[in-house]
Amino acid sequence: HIRGMTSWPGASTSIGGKTLKVLATRVGAAEGSLGSPGSVLEASGERIAIACGTGSLDLLRAQLEGKKPLGARDLISGRAAQKGQRLGD
Repeated sequence: HIRGMTSWPGASTSIGGKTLKVLATRVGAAEGSLGSPGSVLEASGERIAIACGTGSLDLLRAQLEGKKPLGARDLISGRAAQKGQRLGD
């Protein structure tokens, strides 16, 4: 879905009450039911692992509303994404 929506209109969700435009992802290594879809499973290093219906998705690059595009490492260090948060709420 994300690649199909690039570059227009773009894929987005919300986190912490702000819009998050998703710019780059990859299929995560985890398989099976990992938790509630949209939950941040891990936020470390160069990736943010998000739970899906089955498996996971690694968020690599995104843009918070009103901010410049950032890689996962910068989103984590800026506290935009932390383990346990849920996207889409």
